[in-house]
Amino acid sequence: MNFLRMIKLIIFDLDDTLVDSFETNFRAYEEACRLESIKISRKKYREIRGLAWQDSIPIFAKTKDSQTIYRIHENKKRFFEQFIYLSKKIENNIALKDLLKEKYTLCIATSASKQNALAILSNAEIINDFKFIVTAEDVSKGKPEPELFLKCANIEGINPRECFVIDDSDNGIEAAKKAKMPRFKVTSS
Repeated sequence: MNFLRMIKLIIFDLDDTLVDSFETNFRAYEEACRLESIKISRKKYREIRGLAWQDSIPIFAKTKDSQTIYRIHENKKRFFEQFIYLSKKIENNIALKDLLKEKYTLCIATSASKQNALAILSNAEIINDFKFIVTAEDVSKGKPEPELFLKCANIEGINPRECFVIDDSDNGIEAAKKAKMPRFKVTSS
């Protein structure tokens, strides 16, 4: 319990940690890929969750064409709002957040775009619980690289060891490990 006394910032992942947004993201990507005449697999998409779009789209859309990848990403953002109603809070993890916000500063580090992250947080009515948000647009390398989490420590002006990461994905846990931050893997159910 001593390490809890040194923690100054709790870093939450967003998608499938606080909010089950799988269906929202999948359906938006499905529509964006349809515009490119690409059919995507729900199973393959589930396997790559937590990766930055630059890394995930080539895998689930089975394309290496950078222009196609970029168009899919841009169109996905356009379709996202149409499916936001499918996102649901993960109540156990929301309860954990509510407990922690009484004692710690909270922030978000997500592989999502800023636009989509703000939409999810607003839809879930939890946007005001976080001091700041770091998104894929704020870093050059997403999870499993540690840059998202290290940026959070830098913004707060603290040592990475004074942060605690809560994430659902193996990529997020690996990023926290590389950042030398204590971490906890939650489930999305």
